[in-house]
This record gives sequence, C-alpha cells and structure tokens, in this order.
Amino acid sequence: MRAPHSTSGFLDRAEALLDRLLSLMAGLSGITLFVMMVMVVANTLTRKFLNWPITGVFELTASMLTLAVFLALAYTQKVGAHISVDVVSRHFSGGPKKLFELSAPVLGAVCFAWATYASWLFAFESFEMGEQEWGSITYPIWPVKMLVCFGLAALTLRYLVEVFLVARGGHLSHEDTQ
Repeated sequence: MRAPHSTSGFLDRAEALLDRLLSLMAGLSGITLFVMMVMVVANTLTRKFLNWPITGVFELTASMLTLAVFLALAYTQKVGAHISVDVVSRHFSGGPKKLFELSAPVLGAVCFAWATYASWLFAFESFEMGEQEWGSITYPIWPVKMLVCFGLAALTLRYLVEVFLVARGGHLSHEDTQ
C-alpha cells in the first residue's frame, strides 16, 4: 500500500516543474531579444548603406518586445529581480512580519489572476475576429495576445507557489542571495 503524498512533496514537485517551465520561457524571451537585435541591426545597416529598409521590422519588433517582456515576468519573480520595497516589513518580526511576507504573494496572485482572465478575454476576442496587425506588413496579432495571457498565467502560478512556500514557513529561493 502506497503512502499518501505529502502536501510538501507535491508543492516541491509543482515548484520544480514550474521552475523548468519558467526557465524555458526566460530562454525564449532571451532568444526573442537576440532575434530583435539582429533584425534591428540588419534593418539599420541596409537602410544606411543600401537605402533599402527591411519591410516589417518595426511591426515585428513591437510584437516581439511584448513577448520578450511577458515571457520573462514569472522567471524574474522567481529569481527575485522585481523591485521590492521592504520599508515597513523590515521593522517587524514574528507574526506581523509573516503577515507582510504572505500579503505580497497573495495580492500578486489575486491581481495577476485577474489580469490573466482579462487578457484571456481580450486575446480570445482577437482570435474570434481574426485581428491583424496592419502596417508595412500584415500578420495576425492574436498569437501575441495569447502568449501575453500565458506569461501572466505563469506569473500567477509563481505567486501561488510563493503563497504556499511562505505559508508553510519556508522562504523563497531568491532570499538566499539577498
């Protein structure tokens, strides 16, 4: 007979799985930034030396920048690289400090769950109407909006993991380096 899995073991496995996903998303974000850089440099050089700009670079880099930012949000939270202010909480200890430590990921989870839901509605509407980006090139914009929703959902999940980590008395992995 198998012993039931503990909540702690489940949380550790869920966090490890989410961490792998967040690392993959951060890698994709970095690749997106690199491709953007190559496109902008190539466009600048062809415009300067050949008087021939590359069609669509402006439109594509705008969408790519959105992807780069939203794909990296949750990873940035995981490593503790978002700006945090501890002016009030650093003066507390014990229960009040724990309450402050728990309030940030709870509020983050609630706010970003709402943002995920709202962006999903926005992205789904864009999909249904076949929304396109119009400029020097035309391409569907709904996939970008769907990936924004995915990035927000990953951030929401990261905040939820942090809620459970703090609630069980643990500390966040990025606190080791601060």
